[in-house]
Amino acid sequence: MKRVPRGAFFLLAVWSRFCDNVEMKNEWLLEWRSEYSVGNDIIDQQHQGLFVIANEILRAHDADESTRGIMKLFKYTRIHFHDEEEIMAQRGYSGLEEHRQKHEELIERLGGIATVINHDKEAFSERVFELMLDWILTHIVEEDRKIGFT
Repeated sequence: MKRVPRGAFFLLAVWSRFCDNVEMKNEWLLEWRSEYSVGNDIIDQQHQGLFVIANEILRAHDADESTRGIMKLFKYTRIHFHDEEEIMAQRGYSGLEEHRQKHEELIERLGGIATVINHDKEAFSERVFELMLDWILTHIVEEDRKIGFT
């Protein structure tokens, strides 16, 4: 049995067993919950989009599919961070520079995950899941809520 990363009780993680598919017998899936909402429809929709892409990566069957997923997540993340920072700037959010730095750190972590793709599918999936957990628990739930989108 896999150990669930710390803080996972805030995240609905669905552990599925696909007995009929030997190549993909276990998989972690991320599910959006209303508790993750930051109170801004645009940002919430984008956060939900991050979940969709992360799940596509977690379901990938090979390194090529995983690579395409990571590139899609990387591109989507850049757009999302730009939009979020634009809203923060429009609202005169005093923590914009610090928040921007946190975005850069997440981008760096995402880039680091790409190096594991060809080596170990399980380790890759675990790192994607852990990044998304941290992103959800720390960044979305704690940091993005500070902005006061509501």
